[in-house]
Amino acid sequence: MREHVECPECDGQGVVQDDAGNTIECPACDGHGSIEEDSVDTPEQHLELREEPDGLRYYLDGQPIHAGAGLEMLFAGDVWLEGRYEWNYDRENRPLLYFNLGGPWEGDPEKAPPEVVIRIPPEAILRWPRRDPFGKPLP
Repeated sequence: MREHVECPECDGQGVVQDDAGNTIECPACDGHGSIEEDSVDTPEQHLELREEPDGLRYYLDGQPIHAGAGLEMLFAGDVWLEGRYEWNYDRENRPLLYFNLGGPWEGDPEKAPPEVVIRIPPEAILRWPRRDPFGKPLP
């Protein structure tokens, strides 16, 4: 079950003022004053391939994606995992996400973790990683 948080549109009041100054039910939370936590996250999107002056580049949520960027991919069961984005700029090849595996090597700076690589399917739902103001990942 997802946690509910205060609606940012109505500050948890459930009502807002329309353009004419009338008090109406908040459209963002349907008057409940709270919304599911995921609905205030970075928008979930598919990758978009665009032509730039220097060549091709994929975009997510209107932002260019650069090699090495962290992206989150949605898996079954509403599970988001963060991976490292890589692409060879070849239109015929889909971009890749690299995921570090957990294990006894964690915490040992001398050992690189094994990685799992996934070719990002066109249907994949992605988002920019959620971070707190200090750059730490949010749960």
